Amino acid sequence: MINKLFTLTLIGFTMCHSPKSENPSETNNSQDTNQNVKNVIDNAVNTPIKCKIEGKKSQLSMLNLKGKIQHVIVDVYQAVKENGEIKKRNLSTKDLDVFDDNGNHVYSINYDPMYESEGVKYISKYDQACSKKEALGYDEKNKYIGKTTYKYNENNFLVEQSSVDKEGNLSSRKVIYKYDKNGNNTEREYYSDENGLVEKSTYEYNSNNDVIVCKWFDKDGIPTGQIWTYQYAPLDSLGNYVNKITFFKGKLQSITFREIKYW
Repeated sequence: MINKLFTLTLIGFTMCHSPKSENPSETNNSQDTNQNVKNVIDNAVNTPIKCKIEGKKSQLSMLNLKGKIQHVIVDVYQAVKENGEIKKRNLSTKDLDVFDDNGNHVYSINYDPMYESEGVKYISKYDQACSKKEALGYDEKNKYIGKTTYKYNENNFLVEQSSVDKEGNLSSRKVIYKYDKNGNNTEREYYSDENGLVEKSTYEYNSNNDVIVCKWFDKDGIPTGQIWTYQYAPLDSLGNYVNKITFFKGKLQSITFREIKYW
């Protein structure tokens, strides 16, 4: 459960992990899941942050989302290639991000089709400078499970993230973010309390500022051989991708579908 708290607070940031094992069972709870998503959206859009960013990057721009977006629904499916055509298989994850009309991230939720859960919820909290300072996590029974805290530089770029469980114990590795001159996150360093720096990941971008390559290195900068690549098509009228195809070491892994609703 806490691992979800770590990964989900970065919806929109490309995350590259070891590929999931295939689940032979077909799961289809899309109707119930879509109704839950609608309920979350209706609740979140009626809870304004009352915060407007002046001269800094909004949460939308940090996630490379263009335009005034109300919410993004992300469906990730296992994928296979048959007769030269990429086809989706089981639904792996269904994620939702909701934003207010100032570009502030309001609410996240993750639905796990394997466990048929209603979803783990994440509520964003902001400081007086309009920087997202933490995300509070709640399970499907609305019980508090922990939080993720964030630190930013003077340009409102995320530079550090760490998560704790409900008892306040560190529940995942601390992450340090580094950026290029275009504001793209080019490197992440992962730290543990026990061992300090554990490993690193680097990111390469296309002309649309979407991640196209993710590589992993050990703490000494030696490549681990884990290489993720991404293809995007099509883009919508504002330049936001609709579909993403993910490969691990050149092998097809998944296909992602994004539904974006604008204000």
